Amino acid sequence: MYDDLLKAVDDGQITIVVMIDLSAAFDTIDIPIALHILHDDFGIDDVPLQWIKSYLTDRTMKVIINNDSSRQENLMFGVPQGSCAGLVIFTLYIAALKRVVKKYPAQLHGYADDHKVALQIQAGNIENETYVLEQLSACLDNISSWMAKYKLKMNNAKTEIILYEIPVYQIDRLQRLQNQAARVVMNVYDQPSADLRKSLHWLPVKARIMFKVILIVFRVIHGTAPTYLITLFNCVRRKYRLRSAADDTCTQFVVPRRRTRLADRSISVMGPKWWNALPKELKCIASIGNCIQKNTESTSL
Repeated sequence: MYDDLLKAVDDGQITIVVMIDLSAAFDTIDIPIALHILHDDFGIDDVPLQWIKSYLTDRTMKVIINNDSSRQENLMFGVPQGSCAGLVIFTLYIAALKRVVKKYPAQLHGYADDHKVALQIQAGNIENETYVLEQLSACLDNISSWMAKYKLKMNNAKTEIILYEIPVYQIDRLQRLQNQAARVVMNVYDQPSADLRKSLHWLPVKARIMFKVILIVFRVIHGTAPTYLITLFNCVRRKYRLRSAADDTCTQFVVPRRRTRLADRSISVMGPKWWNALPKELKCIASIGNCIQKNTESTSL
């Protein structure tokens, strides 16, 4: 999503992001509706569907405080929290929300109960601004109606709208915060923060950002990154399939050109730029474990 926002800035657009908050999302799922969605939308049937049904039904709960216990109650709604299956079932349950947002000039980003709706406005174009805001209002109304139909509730008090822009100076503020955190953790206030970070095996904030982005590129090369990330990168030779890092010549990427410095901070630009600058021995590492060890030790960060 951040990459899309920076590209919009490069095109002279302002992005509005709506951060949608759900009230007790996992606890309000209607189990019959969930089973219906799994069957009709995802083709889950017969024994697998019965497994899921048995997992979601005939559940009880009670509260125990010290030696006192409440009365046991049957759970008629919701999926178990803290379980892999509960998270996946909820994600499938809410997947149809994409069809609601698709009707509008907006993008939906999210996973489980964390969703954001993003729209772009052409800066300085009053007609475009009016149109987009009208579309945003209609989109949110339909999202609220859809959630009511599926027994979910959008928490309007916690749903926020922001204009997205992160200045570079925030990295410096984060670095000062990390330095202070290192002093607090080590309970040492008379030594350089760099020495304390080294003792804690903490990379500086900028280097940590680079490290995380480079790991994403590593996963792109090895085919373990999500498809939407893989499509952001192009090899120098522009082959359809990415070559393995185990080849004699390690993978190099095309660095896209952007019109603004802000857009240069997108992962589709910084990822190829930082990857291409790595030493060959790092780019040709075959496993993430070795990559983490080498990158931590490398002075190139």
